[in-house]
Amino acid sequence: MGDFLFAETFADNANILPAGINIYNLVGNINDVVSWPEVMAGCLVLAAPALLAVMIAQRYVRTGISAGAVKG
Repeated sequence: MGDFLFAETFADNANILPAGINIYNLVGNINDVVSWPEVMAGCLVLAAPALLAVMIAQRYVRTGISAGAVKG
């Protein structure tokens, strides 16, 4: 919540807003029609790098957790 308020408050130009706030701005006002496919596509683009990193590092995390659970 703090990052959202900080960026929304102190950004003087719409071109320098973070991607998450730009997706939030796609929703618009209450009276506007929301283009949900565009919102979901933006969310997927933002989440894809994090999901890819977890999928790549999952083997190493699992190995580290298993090695740390062995006593002695």
